[in-house]
Amino acid sequence: MKLDFEHIPAGHCENGVISSLLKYHGLNLSEAMIFGIGSGYFFAYMP
Repeated sequence: MKLDFEHIPAGHCENGVISSLLKYHGLNLSEAMIFGIGSGYFFAYMP
């Protein structure tokens, strides 16, 4: 089975994978938007 999946290089592998998979299923969200929705900044924030 061959899929018409286009791999898109990204700055962060986790966000890039989610962005690519959502784009494949018709939801175009940028890597930055995925990072923001996932609260990545606060997850990685260390005072």
